[in-house]
Parts: sequence; C-alpha cells; structure tokens
Amino acid sequence: MSETGDDSGSFAEIVRVIERADALEGFGRLDEAITEVRRGLAEHPESSALWSSLAWLHFAVDDAAAAREAAESALALDPDSLGALHTMVLLDVRAGAAAGAHAAADRMLQLAPDHPAAHLDKARALAGEPAGATRNGPMIREAVHRAMALDPESASTVAQAAGILHGVAGKAELSQLIAHGLALDPANETLLLYASDAHTKHDGQVAGVLSSMLAQNPQQGDAAMQLSHIVWERTRWIPALAVWGMLALALPQAALAVLIASVINIWTLVHRVRRAAPKGFLRRTWGVSPWARTGVILGFAGAAWPLVVLPIVFWLQLPGLLALVPLVLLASECLIVLAGDREARRLLAALGAEAEIYAAGLHRAARRGWVRISVGGIALAVGATGLFSGAGPWMLPFGAVGLAFVVPAVLRILLSRDALRGARRGDLPEPPRAARTLVIASTVCAAGLAVASLLWAPVIPVDSSAGDEPTREPPSSEELQRTQQQLDDLLEGDQQRREDLERSMEQWNESLRDQRQIVEDATKAVVE
Repeated sequence: MSETGDDSGSFAEIVRVIERADALEGFGRLDEAITEVRRGLAEHPESSALWSSLAWLHFAVDDAAAAREAAESALALDPDSLGALHTMVLLDVRAGAAAGAHAAADRMLQLAPDHPAAHLDKARALAGEPAGATRNGPMIREAVHRAMALDPESASTVAQAAGILHGVAGKAELSQLIAHGLALDPANETLLLYASDAHTKHDGQVAGVLSSMLAQNPQQGDAAMQLSHIVWERTRWIPALAVWGMLALALPQAALAVLIASVINIWTLVHRVRRAAPKGFLRRTWGVSPWARTGVILGFAGAAWPLVVLPIVFWLQLPGLLALVPLVLLASECLIVLAGDREARRLLAALGAEAEIYAAGLHRAARRGWVRISVGGIALAVGATGLFSGAGPWMLPFGAVGLAFVVPAVLRILLSRDALRGARRGDLPEPPRAARTLVIASTVCAAGLAVASLLWAPVIPVDSSAGDEPTREPPSSEELQRTQQQLDDLLEGDQQRREDLERSMEQWNESLRDQRQIVEDATKAVVE
C-alpha cells in the first residue's frame, strides 16, 4: 500500500492538503493546520499520509492521546509509514516508554537505514532510557554522527543533533556543532536559540539574537520564553546581590566584588538588554501586574541601601534601621520570583511539546539556590543562637538577613518544580497557594524582626578620642604635695648629676693637659 493509501487520481489532492497544512504550521497556526488535515481525512480516510500528518500536528500542540491515536491509525493502514513511526518514537520518549521508542526506531532503521531521521530517533530512544544520557553516551554520539554523515549539508539535521547531544556532549563539542550548522543556515531559528545558550557570552548579545528571531517570526515561542527569562532573572539578581552585599560588609574585598557585580548586572539589564530587546519589552515585562511593578521598584530601592540607609543609621545612631533593608529585599525578590513564574507558565503553555524541556531547565537553574539556602540557614542559626545566648540585639538584623537568603531560593525551587510537573501533565495552573503562604509568613516574620530591632536597638560604639576630653575632678591637697615632693626630688637628683658631670669633665681636661705636656717634652728631646 502506498503512503497515501489512494490511487494516482487522489494523490495530488492529498499532497495539496499536506502542503497547506505544512504552510499553516510554519506560521504557527497549528489549530488551523489540524482542521485542514481533518478536512482531507473526511474525503480520504484511508490515507496513511494524512493520518501521519495529523499525528505530528497533535504532537506539536501537546495532545499526546490524539497524536498516538492518529499515529496508530496511520500504521494500521501502512506499517511502513516513517512519519508515523517517528511520531511514535517522540511520544514514547516523552512518556518514558523506552521499549516502545526502541521498537519504533529499530523499525525505522530496518525500513530506511540510510535515512538520517532513523538514526536520530535511535539516539533519542537511547537518551530516553533512565540515565540514558550518561549510560548510553557513546552510542548516542555514534547514532547522531551517523545521521550527520548521511546528510552533512542539512542545517535541520545538525539542529536536531544539537538538541539530542545537549546534556550528553561537552560545551566545546556542542558549540562547534552549532557553529557548523549556522554556517550552513545562518537564519535557522533552532540553531540560533542553541547558540544563544551555548556560546554567546553576554545577555545583551543573547537578547539581540532573540529579538531578531521575534522580528522575523512573532509566534516564535522559544525566543519569547528565553527573552522573558533573561529579563526576570536579571531583575531578580538586583535584590539578590544586595542581600549578598549585607553579609559581604564583613570583608571589604567581598563587598567590592558584590558591588561591581551589582553595577554590571543593572547596566546589562537597563542598557544592553533594553536596547537589544524589542522596543518597550522591558517596560511591558515589568508591568504585567501591580505586584510585579512593586517588586521591581522595591528591588531598585533596596539595592541602594548602602548609599541611603548607612548614612542615616550613623547620623541618627539607629542601627535597628538596618533590619528594614533585608525586609525590603525579601519582599522585592519574592514578588519578582512570583511575577517571573507567572509569566513563565503563560509562555510555557504556548510551547506545547517543548514546554517540559524549558521547565526542566528552569528547575535545574532554581536548584542552584541550595547554596543560598545553606548560607541563609547558617545566618539564621547564628542569629537565633546569639539572641538566646545574650549576644545582643545585633542578632535580630542578622536573622532578617538569613530569611532574605533562604525564602526566595526555596520559593523558586517550589515554583519551578510545580511548573515542571504541570508541563509533564500538559496542565500549567496558577502558582500554588502554598508558595504565596510561604511569602506572606516569611514577610511577617521579617517585619517582626525589623520592629524588634527598632524597639530593642543595639548601641553603636563611639570613639571618645574623636570628641572633647572627658572632665576630671581636681586633685586633692595631699596629691598636690606628693606630686610637688616628687618634682623636688627629681630636680635635686638632676642637680647632683650635673655637678658630678662637671667634676668629671674637669678631671678629664686636667688629664688631657698632662698628656699633652708629656708629648711636647718628648718631642723637644728628640729634636735636641
């Protein structure tokens, strides 16, 4: 049976339906493409090509059940349908059914051993096994390089190979592969996305690449997702670096490094990313909700605390004001994290099949926050221990700093994990209520510490040498007499020493005259 499942009279009409569907898919109008294919199936229900095309389109919109049903219909009509087998490999890999993925990939290799897609799908099946990227690394590389050897001039094949090798190959190898693909097709969107992640060093350059892609295709969800992530991540770093700066005050070199990093981050965000991104993108991203705008404003205000709060603290001698800084930074970063997560969920929902990949990347990035959680946990422990051991009220601001370290990092991990689970289910609801409860409870605790610091303010030690000498009581008469006697004894002793010295000088002069006379007499005797 032919791929179309029809005679030559119907072949041209089926091809036109598939071409129209492909064109609609290229413009991102997937629902219309599905409608077009279903219209064709109404007239040609025995066409395996149309069922295979429908399976792919349903997979693209993340409807796994409909995609599997359509692929099975195509294979029932034509067991040798490469398109349907390819969709089955992708479905089984996503579902974690490694055996089914291998069966479909092996069937493709039997039917078309010289087709690059067959080897790429075999690599996907190997990578889809538990710990497959680590355990099957050499076999995955072999299958990928075999596919590229069969089609060395195809940028699309290189792009698929780069996606499979991500997490398997090293960064240098991946960058070299992406560079080869871009040399073949400099406008390939998939390769440009990989390039922005793999070997573009500056977020400003990345934003430029992503903006050019959005200008060419406004429906490019991957580019919109990455650009939004850059903006929210850079925005989150503003209060995060300010929190690090509070602990870095104990070490001048570390404080200077944090200050430089903060300046670079703000400059990159408000200048380089803003200029590279589409016009007004930064303003629209920050203004998605009143809470998002509030978080951004508090973040910039909190980042300026060394210039604003420290002079006031030392001028008014109210060190309890320092506890307000971590409170502001905590509220700011939590609001920014919540706003960024809400925007990420909206964009992930539009990515379809690729949503899980991006959600997994966001969760991996959030898990790096365990470093902050560890540092903040130590700060909280030290603050609590010092407070209960009577170390003083300085421990209250220290505890607030610990909360500002721990809570935003925990919040990111919880939200990214929930988003990843939703992407796997194909359902991305609003952020969980537990996350908002955590933010509210932590803010209340930090506010309590700040109020306690203001009421139980520590004392700033003042150097007495910088001001007037303290007043002293006048000495008593006995002390004066005793001091006078000591002074008279000192003067008398000094006079005696002077007289002894004069007598010694006179004796030395007489001895010197005698020696001189002896020398003169001896000289005269020698001359005579």
